[in-house]
Amino acid sequence: MAEEKKEKIVEEGTELEDREFTTFDGRTFFIKPASSDDIRKSDLHYSKVYSNCLVEGITTASELMDELKRRGIAGPEYQTRAEELDKSIAEKLIALKEATDKEEKQVLSREVEGLREEIFQWNQRINGPMSNTIEQISDDARTEYLTSCMVHDSEGKKVWSSYSDYLEDSDKALTFKARFEVMLYMQGLPTDFLDNTPERIVMREVQEEMLSEINKSIEEDIAEAEPEKVEKSNDEEKVSEQPKAKKTRKKKTVEK
Repeated sequence: MAEEKKEKIVEEGTELEDREFTTFDGRTFFIKPASSDDIRKSDLHYSKVYSNCLVEGITTASELMDELKRRGIAGPEYQTRAEELDKSIAEKLIALKEATDKEEKQVLSREVEGLREEIFQWNQRINGPMSNTIEQISDDARTEYLTSCMVHDSEGKKVWSSYSDYLEDSDKALTFKARFEVMLYMQGLPTDFLDNTPERIVMREVQEEMLSEINKSIEEDIAEAEPEKVEKSNDEEKVSEQPKAKKTRKKKTVEK
């Protein structure tokens, strides 16, 4: 049914597909490509937010980067560590690809996941502060505007009739999920991209292999137990088929 809801949209000469996503409570929605008018309005909204941020005195990305460098948060040391982490995860991924032993695959998969988390935390030294710059705030506002235009329900109707409706919606679980999915959509990333990293794929394969081995072992135990069960059953049948000995009553002797 969901597949039937999908349709191809031609927008400015480009053939695009709707994207389906499901909320945490199981509701299904679709993302459709933004129209030219929606894109133009979202760019205008970006400019308005940018101007307001300038008036409020919020720093730009270049200003904040200069401050981060002055404090030693960004700079050669940061870049060197970032390169070391990138090199480490690249080496682990190569080893993971070449690994054949299940235990080795599991160990390497966990190490790669650990390195990804370490890289994320290290990048947050820069990305965290940069999320509060004029450019990022304005870009987030544009994403929200496009979200209000691009998300449709299962009947093909827009979930929000305007950007104001989106902002005022009390269903924050839906607005958050929709914004996240639209962001992935615009970046060309699939909804389940986090589940399809090399280490996650290998871990699933290892788990499936282990489960298969367990099931096979159970089947073998059952197969070995069957002949014994049949043999025992046959023995019981033979015993039951043997004629039972007749009980003889002792004659009482009468003394004369």
